[in-house]
Amino acid sequence: MPGMKVFLQVLVAIPVLLITLWGVLALYFAGPDPAWLRPALASLFGVGTLALLVCLRPYRLALGIWAAVGVALGLRQHNFNRGRTIS
Repeated sequence: MPGMKVFLQVLVAIPVLLITLWGVLALYFAGPDPAWLRPALASLFGVGTLALLVCLRPYRLALGIWAAVGVALGLRQHNFNRGRTIS
């Protein structure tokens, strides 16, 4: 069943990478000040996610760490956008 395991990992990796892309863009366009820090944090998040998923085993541990960081980023974006109004 090694083929099935690889298939499931790829199937899980697709939404992980899409959500990671959202995180990179969120950090790049609406990250914390100063402005020079935004591209650095976005790059660190993207490269860190890739390294985490490729290098850390077991795969479930990598997904758990990624999910915790993703929730923290989502909460940060939620709190960041809470006080903003569309004008």
